[in-house]
Amino acid sequence: YEYRLGSKEIVDFQPYKVTFGDSIVSRWYAFSTSDPHADRCSFIALSDMHQQSEKLGRLLSLADVESADRVFYVGDMMDYYADERMPFESFIDKSVEMFATERPFVLVRGNHETRGDMARSYARYAPNTSGKYYGAYRIGDVMFVVLDCGEDKPDDFWVYAGLTDFDAYRTEQAEWFAELIRSKAYRSARWHVVMNHFPPLSDTDDGGPEGHGVREITSKFLPLYRKAGIDLMISGHMHRYQFLDPAERSDLNFPVIVNSTESVVRADIDGRTMKVCVRG
Repeated sequence: YEYRLGSKEIVDFQPYKVTFGDSIVSRWYAFSTSDPHADRCSFIALSDMHQQSEKLGRLLSLADVESADRVFYVGDMMDYYADERMPFESFIDKSVEMFATERPFVLVRGNHETRGDMARSYARYAPNTSGKYYGAYRIGDVMFVVLDCGEDKPDDFWVYAGLTDFDAYRTEQAEWFAELIRSKAYRSARWHVVMNHFPPLSDTDDGGPEGHGVREITSKFLPLYRKAGIDLMISGHMHRYQFLDPAERSDLNFPVIVNSTESVVRADIDGRTMKVCVRG
């Protein structure tokens, strides 16, 4: 498909007379929809940029964004959402500059995107036919699952002022995920990639309130993850890189990349192999 953007200035707007000024149009852009029979797919994933658009640009370049099919932003791209300019200044403008006029990015909500007086408007930048932040879709032989971690502290923690109910929300998602992994669409996919801002467990949890969200994921999702035949999970949140290798652990049977604030994941999948590289 090809498209361009156009705008016509309104110089004067009266009840019965409208006077137009100049018109401007962009250059033509082109994009392709996903091929349901594709046997190849490439994507980039990063997280925790916290409004540092220049760092975002550097990491996208490091992962050769021009040759990737799509980009996943796995949470905490902003500190909070309190101004209409924040999403644009944090990641949208840089994405448009580098790739997003012709290839998509997918937003995976992190705990910081739930904060701020405009946080409930965040969905306008993550449109989904289901109206939810979480979901799943196939691209050829790859099933992508995007989950919404919620906040990191308990719902009754004082900073939330009684306005959150993320424990029930995570239960809702776990029930949905349990149904998804039994579906024909999921079971027939060759590759299964899961994105969630929180990792499935933590090796550094001290039992404090900040670890509540990860503990919820461990309790409600990890037993399902173990049944789901996951080929790769990508998380963030911890601000330091970790590779959780199932060959070295008894509590996992799938690989997890926990992205840092200075690293980016690049994956290239064909009909037989998945090649994953972390750069930073």
